[in-house]
Amino acid sequence: MLNDSNSHDMASDLTEVPRSGDGHEIMASIDTDGETPNLIIADITEDGAWICASMFDSIILQEWV
Repeated sequence: MLNDSNSHDMASDLTEVPRSGDGHEIMASIDTDGETPNLIIADITEDGAWICASMFDSIILQEWV
């Protein structure tokens, strides 16, 4: 689970995804603190609803299709 010690230095450049029909709010942020930048996606209406992935492990969409 994400705790406050991991999230306090996240980049302030946040992108908000439009609210879904069920009332959930999804946010994404690039965390550049540390050696590896990470993409964090979270449902801010639910406790513990988040996922984190290394930017180094991501794929280029054109190469995937």
